[in-house]
Amino acid sequence: MNIDLSSKQLAFHLRLPEGRWDLHALLSPRSGFEEASMSARWRKKRKAVTWSGAIRDAQQYPVEELKSLHGLCRQASVRWILPRDRLEFVMDCAVLLEAPLFLWRMHITNASNESISLDEVEMLRAGRGQPPKEKKLSRLILPMRLPKVSGRFGAIRLHTSPGDLAFYSHGWQSWSFSGVLGARERLPRTRFGFLSRPLFHNQGTPHPHQRGQFTSEMFGAIGDRTHRRGFLAGFLSQRQAFGSLETELDRLEPRLRMWVDADGVRLNSGDTFTTDWACLQPFDMDEENPFAPYLEAVARENSARRDSEVPVGWCSWYHFFENVTADDVGNNLAWAAANRDRIPLDWIQLDDGFQENVGDWFNSKASFPEGAAGIARKIKEAGFRAGVWLAPWIVKPNARIIKEHPDWLLRGKFRLPVQAGFIWNTLTRALDITHPQVLDHVRRLIRTAVETWGFDYLKLDFLYAGALKGVRHDPGLTNAQALHRALVEIRKAAGEDVTILGCGCPFGVG
Repeated sequence: MNIDLSSKQLAFHLRLPEGRWDLHALLSPRSGFEEASMSARWRKKRKAVTWSGAIRDAQQYPVEELKSLHGLCRQASVRWILPRDRLEFVMDCAVLLEAPLFLWRMHITNASNESISLDEVEMLRAGRGQPPKEKKLSRLILPMRLPKVSGRFGAIRLHTSPGDLAFYSHGWQSWSFSGVLGARERLPRTRFGFLSRPLFHNQGTPHPHQRGQFTSEMFGAIGDRTHRRGFLAGFLSQRQAFGSLETELDRLEPRLRMWVDADGVRLNSGDTFTTDWACLQPFDMDEENPFAPYLEAVARENSARRDSEVPVGWCSWYHFFENVTADDVGNNLAWAAANRDRIPLDWIQLDDGFQENVGDWFNSKASFPEGAAGIARKIKEAGFRAGVWLAPWIVKPNARIIKEHPDWLLRGKFRLPVQAGFIWNTLTRALDITHPQVLDHVRRLIRTAVETWGFDYLKLDFLYAGALKGVRHDPGLTNAQALHRALVEIRKAAGEDVTILGCGCPFGVG
């Protein structure tokens, strides 16, 4: 029993009960994935359990041609149950007819009477990576052709002959490294170790230091720079869990792995966890925008506001930093008003430095005698739109909010506060955004900034802190689900007309 889906550009073939699948781009030369595998890991009564990818005694649903959010597609599903653990899996697969995209996702339901902790869902593993040592010498005399790989994890084919491989690595959030790396390069990393790592890197993704071994967040792309062909692999969103990729650019046998980090989310009896849609897209490097089909699908999946105006204005941070005063803002506001014809600005934004402390937002420094509300009023009186900086769920360790609500902190091992990065010359803390009182606090902050102070532009900073790993008040949410829910609450509190800038925010979560 097999599942076959095809379009003019792609052909997908799932073999049962092995659970291996092929995806071919119907181009010349033919490229794609062969005998790719999947897996999942969870814990039950603290015992680690692994599903190795076999799909036995499956119920197959017929192929349908239907209209989806992303256009016409051919879609099929397969359902199976692991009898020992009473875990039910459903895999949805779809090939788009109007774009070169293959999509798939997994639904995992706990049909047992006991809770489990889901750790990881591996959506794709292909390629064997570094071959055994005894094969190294033979490479010198073998013809330079990509061999057929029949090993455990199949193969990745970019061309019939090997070329110059490279990988596009995408960062976790807006401060993280993104760029193209070759087989002789290393993945860039911070030199400040644990002090800065939480600011830039997803804690659930390894950070290899070996040449030619790279990881990526949400999506990445492996390509052959000689033959100008490649494959993009990624997720259309990260609302359910953060998705990661790992590759090894072995010239003859490249390896690619893509997985969902489920953060040990607890699934009680009857609970279902559904991954975000995973995606594969072949591309031609010489096209003007080779990633366009994927990026357009991401925009549709996340209801991107592509028609919104780009804010243009002045921000206090880039000259005064946190030493800004009300007089500094007033002087620059007067200059902007006097020179509006020469330098047309729409926005004036108050940044870090007005608040009593990071985390204590409702009290202002003495240098702002009229508070943030006074600044917003003056900005609007001068004919500009008013913006303000807030960091809703990162706090300094000496903030009053911690002393008053120690139970609001995100904590890790031994109940110690999670370290959110070395910022403002101190080790910062993060709030647990699954705590109901924290969500109430954030709603109140946003409503105050918009309705009481009068700002209609919010620069929300250090948002990654809401997605750090820790022991959460609600163990039934992944880090991505918790962050997505909190961002939705912020939008509701702010209203649809307020412009929100997510700074340091993981991609695909909003």
